[in-house]
Amino acid sequence: MVAADAAAIDDNRFAITVPEREGFARSQISSIRRAVPTVLNSEMERGKLFLLVPVFTGTGAIFYFAAATEPRLSAILCGLTAVAGLHALAHARAMARLLLLLCIAIIAGMLCAKLETIRSSTRMLGSEITTRITGRIVAMAKDAKGGWRVTMDVISTTRPALRYGPDRVVVSARALPRNVKIGDGLSALVHLRPQSGPVRPGNYDFAFTITIGVLEPTASCWEGRTSSR
Repeated sequence: MVAADAAAIDDNRFAITVPEREGFARSQISSIRRAVPTVLNSEMERGKLFLLVPVFTGTGAIFYFAAATEPRLSAILCGLTAVAGLHALAHARAMARLLLLLCIAIIAGMLCAKLETIRSSTRMLGSEITTRITGRIVAMAKDAKGGWRVTMDVISTTRPALRYGPDRVVVSARALPRNVKIGDGLSALVHLRPQSGPVRPGNYDFAFTITIGVLEPTASCWEGRTSSR
């Protein structure tokens, strides 16, 4: 019994109380706060700070495309001008200048994303529609069911003529004219479908990949309405 009590006393000597844990956590947080400016100053003196610029610029592009609504160009330019002015005024505070510089990189990334969106100016289908398209075959491949998937550069659309039609489509067809090959012209009555957005929040957004030119709208070709040219 005495030996058991002695062992319990020895174990209690190494036990850490809640106040001691809180004090240890506060000391660690304080040491990190003191170390961060020192490390940043060291990196600045070594000239390695520019390595953070592309990281924060990419972060700004992510913020732009992840926004619920598309940010306006005027708002981005105003924000960039305001932060750049604050950076110029904060010449006496190194840490403030550093944070403002990183903010400038983030807003610059958003500006680059906006300019790329304006430059691409992708034409999108507003809804499903059936039309006759004439185009040039760019690629063709057989699917698992024996049908064809044909990528076409659209030359024209008729009945009805699409004012904002796509430049390239991927057509699924059960059969193609004999001896048709890549580079040939093709006319077909197709049912165009725009790519859908994410089914659930966080799922893959096929509609977004069209806006940046990664995917093309899909179409189903009505059997017996194709002719090579």
